[in-house]
Amino acid sequence: MTSADEVQALVSRAVEAFGRLDVLFNNAGGAQPKPTHETTVKEYRRIIALNLDSVFFGAHAALPVMLKQRGGVILSTTSGAGLNAVPDLAAYGAAKAGAILLMRNVAVEYGRYGIRANALSPGPIDTPALRQWLDTLPGGAASYEKHIPSGRLGTADDIAGAAAFLASNEAAFINGVVLPVDGAVHARLYTPSVGG
Repeated sequence: MTSADEVQALVSRAVEAFGRLDVLFNNAGGAQPKPTHETTVKEYRRIIALNLDSVFFGAHAALPVMLKQRGGVILSTTSGAGLNAVPDLAAYGAAKAGAILLMRNVAVEYGRYGIRANALSPGPIDTPALRQWLDTLPGGAASYEKHIPSGRLGTADDIAGAAAFLASNEAAFINGVVLPVDGAVHARLYTPSVGG
């Protein structure tokens, strides 16, 4: 996904196979947690390529097809780190914030052609990578889940349901949004209190 030529080839193969392209879902990504001053330029470039360049390459390849057919949906998985600062995720957060703004720009530029562009912002989703990190915390997953307003980690099905909705005709007038799928994590303003 970090090669513009490969992404273009992927879109071309899809159009060749199906005759059109209704939905492009930019779902590649990954982080390399590290303090900003310890992140090398090479690591930074790799994180930006995977999390932002790939989104641009996808939109760039899909838009001509969608313009020709006068419609389509571009959906991108971003992150809560693209909405708020997370220690040790500066490059990743910057890339995800860029992907959010890229989706908003596509929505504004191409909405009149029947093209929609939206972003999903997953919160703490129960994946092997998150579990590995949670295992390093005092109290593990259970202690972390206490801080999630909805009381649990999200699931892959939570993300899939939100993505399917945004890609569907039921979301026909939803364009340029960032949909947090996070159990209200980002809705909450942290304040020290008795209730936690």
